[in-house]
Amino acid sequence: MRAISVKEFALFSLKRGFESMISYDKKTRHLIVSSGEAVTFDIQLRGRINVVRGAAATGKTYMCNLIRNGNPHPDVVVFERGVDSVSDLTPLSDKLIIIDRADMLLSLIHI
Repeated sequence: MRAISVKEFALFSLKRGFESMISYDKKTRHLIVSSGEAVTFDIQLRGRINVVRGAAATGKTYMCNLIRNGNPHPDVVVFERGVDSVSDLTPLSDKLIIIDRADMLLSLIHI
């Protein structure tokens, strides 16, 4: 038996119909994302801007895919491949905004 990569697990999960579960408490800013099987992300957000970073293939995009493709949460919005400008985010100021691959946007706001 061989180990499978996160990408392979994500494809397996989607094919098998596993539904992700998303819990977000706006007041405490606590986000839990679960694949419904083996992977759970439990994140306590702090401040206005939080950056999840890490080496390639550690699960950052996988977490975004779980959120984007799972049961929608009314207070969580996911953008794929970033956004064009900070003004695109203004109407969503009351939501938790998650941007996968936000390199361009981060360079615009000088973090």
